[in-house]
Amino acid sequence: MDDFLPNDIRELRDAFVDFMTHAVLPALPTYEAAGQFPRTGAANRRGRLVLGAVFPEWLGGSDVGFLGMAVLAEEMARLDPGFALCHNQQPLTCPYTIFVGGTGEQCRRFIPDLIGGRAIGLWSLTEAGGGSDAAGNLKTFAERRGDRYLLNGRKMFATLADQTDTGVLFARTDRDAGHRGISAFVIEPKNTRATRRGRSTLSVCLK
Repeated sequence: MDDFLPNDIRELRDAFVDFMTHAVLPALPTYEAAGQFPRTGAANRRGRLVLGAVFPEWLGGSDVGFLGMAVLAEEMARLDPGFALCHNQQPLTCPYTIFVGGTGEQCRRFIPDLIGGRAIGLWSLTEAGGGSDAAGNLKTFAERRGDRYLLNGRKMFATLADQTDTGVLFARTDRDAGHRGISAFVIEPKNTRATRRGRSTLSVCLK
């Protein structure tokens, strides 16, 4: 594959492999033994280099593009599959959904911390009995109440639900409108008492 990679991507890959090998991998056994989540320290300092690969510099990204991010993700999976499992939603599903579908204000408010490694992201779509078929089986419903929405539902496989700071959660706003009646909500579970989080589930009743 090297024959097809631009030189800047090769250099980026080599720098990342060096960082993972000397800073991240030696720190992981300590967290594993203690059953702790690495919110600080070298294990969470991927930041702009990796998490911000597909984001513009005005949001704190490095703007190296999807090829660069794919190469880094491949190296991460090769070096430590367990650590790599959490990678996808941190630079893509959560912040990238906000980037492509959110307002400028939402982008500026949430994305810099998510791709800077200062906040943990969540992307919540899958539900029991419906899988990830949003258009066909999504049950979580968002009811408009004045200038707010009341969300009611239960999600599953909500990876890092017990750690998340900012999340994107999908819910129906119109049960009769098919895929046009589905919205993505930016949520902050730690700021509400009505959210119950487990290792792989997220129950919501948010105002």
